[in-house]
Amino acid sequence: LLTIAGVEGPYVAVGPYVGGHFARVFAGSYPDEVVGLVLVDSLHPDGAMYRWEIISEVFSPEEIEEDRQRDIEAWARLGLDLETSMAQVAAVDSLGDMPLVVLTPELWGLGVLDRRLTMEIVERWHRVWTDELQPDLATLSANSTLIIIEGADHRSMLMQVEVIDAIRQMVEEVRAQED
Repeated sequence: LLTIAGVEGPYVAVGPYVGGHFARVFAGSYPDEVVGLVLVDSLHPDGAMYRWEIISEVFSPEEIEEDRQRDIEAWARLGLDLETSMAQVAAVDSLGDMPLVVLTPELWGLGVLDRRLTMEIVERWHRVWTDELQPDLATLSANSTLIIIEGADHRSMLMQVEVIDAIRQMVEEVRAQED
């Protein structure tokens, strides 16, 4: 599509939230054209599994299955098969030394909070997200930076100056290497 649109590479791919999956697959599929990747609070292919495990303390197996079905339906509305998409993302397990920046918020929750989700459960999810899943994304490249944005939450990430700065810096570094 970029070629058809006349947009010439090299490219810096930026993927916020679910777009991080698409950017990761694009970067892995076109490593000669993509020279940098910025993941903005990107989903992790194992994120749902961890979420379901954590909330299983208060949700029944039937409720967790309903949650899983909602995820499948949400992906289907995008024209995608959830399990196929997750497999494609997981297949991109290394970006070599491609410059990679992973940005994640300091604050996080479980989406629309259910009254049964105690602060302990929400905190546990936050720790898994911030201390395990996002750092794991940073291991995709030997040339990565993980940035936790203080005071930001999932909904405010795209409005954070640190996100704009990280994208701008990546583009400037790529341009400097071209010269």
